[in-house]
Amino acid sequence: MDNQVQCIALFLVYHQRIQVSLNHTCNAWNNHKIQTAGNQSPLVLWELSHLQAQQLGYWTGDPGDEVEMASDPFYGCDGDAPLPPQEELNDEINYAASQHRLDEEEIVEGARNILVEGGVPYHKEDGNWGINTYLEAVKVLEAAIHS
Repeated sequence: MDNQVQCIALFLVYHQRIQVSLNHTCNAWNNHKIQTAGNQSPLVLWELSHLQAQQLGYWTGDPGDEVEMASDPFYGCDGDAPLPPQEELNDEINYAASQHRLDEEEIVEGARNILVEGGVPYHKEDGNWGINTYLEAVKVLEAAIHS
């Protein structure tokens, strides 16, 4: 995990594969029948409990905050809260400036572009659970860094 090239290749090759597997597992769980619940699925049980809550009047219908508002990076921050002392803020700014680090998303996007330009189909199935693709991705990324 100390090798950033290997970590990025691992993420690019396996992130989508893992998410697909998690989605499949989630769907299987939500729709499997539970014998002790009259062969109803967890999804059906949730819907029935939701319907019952509405009928009994204890469901307010308030879904909560909208996704756009909750996605704001400052969502939940108190704008009226006191700030840390200026000296502490200056230390953090100076530290961040001294690091000269690219944003993680920029690094991953750059690596993705290198793989696409290098002809590495990092999201395609290789018949070996992505192992061959991962090894090829590492080789191409390391070659790009050393050139």
